[in-house]
Amino acid sequence: MNIKVLIYIIFFVIYFSSYSQNQGIIHYKAEVVYKMSEDPEMSENFKRNPKFFKNVLEIEQNVSFLLKDTRFILQFKNEESSFEMEPTVAHEKNKFSGAVAMYTDSDGVFYNNIITKESIKQTRVFGKTFLVTLDPLEWETHNESKKISKYTCYKATANQKIELNDGKKKTFVITAWYTPEIPVSFGPKNYVGLPGLIMESDMNGVIRFMASELNVNPKKEVIIQKTTKGKPITEKELREKDKKAMENFRN
Repeated sequence: MNIKVLIYIIFFVIYFSSYSQNQGIIHYKAEVVYKMSEDPEMSENFKRNPKFFKNVLEIEQNVSFLLKDTRFILQFKNEESSFEMEPTVAHEKNKFSGAVAMYTDSDGVFYNNIITKESIKQTRVFGKTFLVTLDPLEWETHNESKKISKYTCYKATANQKIELNDGKKKTFVITAWYTPEIPVSFGPKNYVGLPGLIMESDMNGVIRFMASELNVNPKKEVIIQKTTKGKPITEKELREKDKKAMENFRN
């Protein structure tokens, strides 16, 4: 039997047999994988503009420093989950705290429902709160595995196409390592729908999320509240607003 088929069978048997008591709290850490300051393709640009290189290096160093004490929390119960960054005192005192949210794309609260296929991000942009409907990810599972902590994890990838402010479209590859040994279909941000908890993930090799604390079936009931405050908007509409704002800024 194909290993992918076997994983899905195991997942659904275990998941639906324990559906009524399925809840947990998972903490993640994050680290910067890609650094522009170390990219050979950017070396000529840096030589022509040393001030730009200095600014890039300063941002990267501060983001890496802040991430050491930053945790991200995933909470789930039955078919719902929420994910967000937990601010720290260090964030309040550091002017680069906004860059941490930007690097990790965690400037808000993610809500997911794996039954209704809803993925919503509540975020504040341009002084207003929006409820951004996120496009669902289509995962491709692979026959690659590795151990993360004590769990056997399997690889899955998904392509996310994003239109940049200059109008060009870029495909970002999301890589996730999930374990069927914890049969819940959740992970960081809107990375949901796999037959097991996502223990590690990265987007285009830029930022990596890693599970650091697992509390499955905690004694205290987990309550997931669907984000409802904000103006509903699609990802495309928000990008258009962002593009227009950048054009107005340049003019």
